[in-house]
Amino acid sequence: MFAGSRVVMVSCGLYHTMAVTAEGHAWTCGSNNYGQLGVSDTANRLGFTQVDAGHLEDARIVMAACGWNHSVVVSAEGRVWTFGLGDRGRLGHNDEQDRLVPTLLAAEVFEGSKIVTVAAGGAHNMAVGVNGRLWTWGWGSFGQLGLGDTNNRQVPKLVGAEEVFGGSKVRTVACCNVYTRGGDGVERAVGVGTRSTRSTGPQRRATQAGADARGPEALCPLTHLRRYLFLRPLGSRDR
Repeated sequence: MFAGSRVVMVSCGLYHTMAVTAEGHAWTCGSNNYGQLGVSDTANRLGFTQVDAGHLEDARIVMAACGWNHSVVVSAEGRVWTFGLGDRGRLGHNDEQDRLVPTLLAAEVFEGSKIVTVAAGGAHNMAVGVNGRLWTWGWGSFGQLGLGDTNNRQVPKLVGAEEVFGGSKVRTVACCNVYTRGGDGVERAVGVGTRSTRSTGPQRRATQAGADARGPEALCPLTHLRRYLFLRPLGSRDR
């Protein structure tokens, strides 16, 4: 399996999984009803299948992120591809069309910046540039994009860097379904807690004791996702 190469990272969506190998290839399995496996069709896969390198311009993939029904990959050169369900603009191509194969986001949407980290929520995404700047796109109804409103964005939109995060560059980010957490050395979060307490912009949160020892990780606990899972009708089209 994996053509004899070691797996160096893995990401899980709602019903699909993506693995990245040391050779820089992406492999997917699971549900594929919207093309989130990136294998040119909508047939589910019970075992890992390699995403055609030709659709990725033979780039070396170094990072992957799975949303509920979409996927994002990043190459060693900092380019970003998306595929799967396009609803609410989560693929970043200025439309809501589904993509059955990886589709490259134009470098211009990131202002030429090399992307080093991506995260995928249920229907939104975050990308961190090598310069510490943060971009976001997709579903924004709960303020999870951090742009000060509840609008969706169909193309990546710059959240900011030092001017937003108290003079600190963003190093990493994580997304849950309707929640985003940044890792700039100080914990900040945007999105849903309850409807009465949600925030539409990055808010500084008190860091728990011992957090510094964990380094710049940004993790989203399941409790932030569970609230929405129980409200979502099973079998309905992903929001």
